[in-house]
Amino acid sequence: MVNQKQKARMMDYLVASLEDSVPKIQPARNQVINGLEADCILVGNEGVVLLVDKTFGNDSFRRIWIGASSQFGNNIGIVFYKDGQTFFRSAAPDKFFKKSKGLSLKGYSNEDMQRMITTRPEEALAIGRREWLQYFQPESERLQEGVVSFKFSPVTFDYSHIDRTVQFRPEDRKSAKLYVWREKREHSNSLELKEGYLINSARTINLAALTPDEKAIYDRIHRLPTMPSGKRETAEESLCIAMENLPENHPIIREYQRVRGK
Repeated sequence: MVNQKQKARMMDYLVASLEDSVPKIQPARNQVINGLEADCILVGNEGVVLLVDKTFGNDSFRRIWIGASSQFGNNIGIVFYKDGQTFFRSAAPDKFFKKSKGLSLKGYSNEDMQRMITTRPEEALAIGRREWLQYFQPESERLQEGVVSFKFSPVTFDYSHIDRTVQFRPEDRKSAKLYVWREKREHSNSLELKEGYLINSARTINLAALTPDEKAIYDRIHRLPTMPSGKRETAEESLCIAMENLPENHPIIREYQRVRGK
C-alpha cells in the first residue's frame, strides 16, 4: 500500500516536471470527479493527469475516467505508482512453475517471466484503452526516480501439454490479468501532457525565470494556435512589436518560433 509520504512525493515530482509546460499547473488532492475522489494535476485548461496511487473499489476508476473525459476529452494522462506491490506486480513468484514444469506458460522465456506482471483492474482497464501505460517509479538502490512507460502484450495460456486422450484439454486462451511488457521508455524530468501521455518536453523556456512582462508575452504566444486566421495575423504583428527589444536568442523568441512552427 502506498503511504501518504510516497503519494506526496509522486505529486511533487510530477508537478515540478510539468511546471514549465503551461502557464498554470494545479495539483488537486481528493478532487471530486463524477462523484468520486481522486488525486490529479490540472494542466492549464488543456488536460488532467490522474494519479493512480491507490486501488479503487468496484467500478470507481472507470467512472473517474469517464468523468475526466467529459471535461478534457482524450487529453487525460494516467500515472500509476510503481511499487511492485500495489501496481506493476511481478507474476514470476506465483507463475514461474507454469513455465519451468512445461505447463501453460512453457512458451515464455525466462526474460519474459521476469517482465510478466499481474495487473489490477485499474491497469487492465488502461491496457485495454491505450497503447502505453505510464508509471511513477520511486527512487531505489537500483532504479532512478522518474516516469517510465511500458507497452504490454497479453499472456496466452498454451494447454498443448495436455493429452486429450487422457483428460479434458481447454482451448488456449488469453489471460485477463497477466501481461508481458515488450517495450520500455524512460522519460526526463521535464515533461508535458500531449494526447493523453506525459512526454519529454519540447519547450525551450523556464517560466519561473521570466519577468511579469515576459510572462504576459508568453501567454499571448500560446493563445495564437486557438485564434482564427484573421485575428491571429493581428496578434502576431502585436507580438512582434512587444518582442522587438528582446535579444535574438531570448527564450521568448525561441518559444514564439516553436509555436509558430507547429
